[in-house]
Amino acid sequence: MQKFMTLLVSIVLSVVLAAPLAAQPRSDTLLRDEIAAAIEEANLPIGLFDVDVRDGVAVLSGEVLNETTQSRVVELALFVDGVTAVETDITVLEPEALADPEEGAGDPEAADVPDDEAAAAPPPRPEGVAIRPDDAVRADVVREIERADLEGNDPRVTVNGGVVRLTGQVVSAWEWSDLVERAEEVEGVLAVDADLEVAEPESMEDLVDGIRSAVLRYSYYTVFDDINFGMDEPYVIILRGAVTEPFKKTEIEKRVARVFGVKRVDNQIEVLPLSPNDQDLRRALFYRIYRDPRFSDRANQINPPIHIVVSRGVVALTGVVRSPIESRILESIARSTPGVFRVINRLQH
Repeated sequence: MQKFMTLLVSIVLSVVLAAPLAAQPRSDTLLRDEIAAAIEEANLPIGLFDVDVRDGVAVLSGEVLNETTQSRVVELALFVDGVTAVETDITVLEPEALADPEEGAGDPEAADVPDDEAAAAPPPRPEGVAIRPDDAVRADVVREIERADLEGNDPRVTVNGGVVRLTGQVVSAWEWSDLVERAEEVEGVLAVDADLEVAEPESMEDLVDGIRSAVLRYSYYTVFDDINFGMDEPYVIILRGAVTEPFKKTEIEKRVARVFGVKRVDNQIEVLPLSPNDQDLRRALFYRIYRDPRFSDRANQINPPIHIVVSRGVVALTGVVRSPIESRILESIARSTPGVFRVINRLQH
């Protein structure tokens, strides 16, 4: 088997950060208007909402759909140049539901069936699902696949006793999953056997560029997240790094799975623990680094090169700097920040 060398590509940040600190304090009215404009432009699911600023401290109040939106509006306010802190009096209308721990629990009787017998048994027909002719099932599956609007040719569909077999080629792992899900939702389908091949990318450069773009253009990927990826099997992408929210891990995986030539995604991204102390450290480090005259010019870049990852008081600095001296200065800034227990310097130059 052809051996593939491990590929590690660092992803730079995609969020546009605040501009360098102005020479004169900015008025509360101006800050309030900029925060309100940023929230409106983000087109977030919010209800009645109010923004006020008092001596540089943003006060956000109102209603949001879920906790994800709440975090986003706080982040938008924090990134406005001149805002020193954010206070919230926000009501979450519909908190994101947690997975039911009982969901997916198996039938106790089925647990007693040996693995080899279970594997050999035909798939059971779900209760209440009518037996349909294979021709009718196939016609509905084909119709669903046509609605998928695939980039390549539609796969070949055969049905035997309610078991659908898909053969052909798709362009990504996402198309593979989408076709299987569409087939499974058709009435009368007992199981789906997907013998689908994922097309290879035109070049490794195209694959890398596609994955990098998928992460960088994700609107919730911020200065406090850090993603890299590798490949030790042909076109099986390993996602590594850390993000501040669970939904980011899931959505980044979906975006990468859509890239042409990605066969499968192994998602090893760490979700950083939820900690008010860590959040305070992120805010403090953000200001100390990107408001420092030696680094304030990086804040104007579309993809600022310095990542700040905080986990239980441990700070990891990643990204790219211009020289070893800059690397040491940034490490010193982080070490001298109150509340930092340890600093891991992974900056490259």
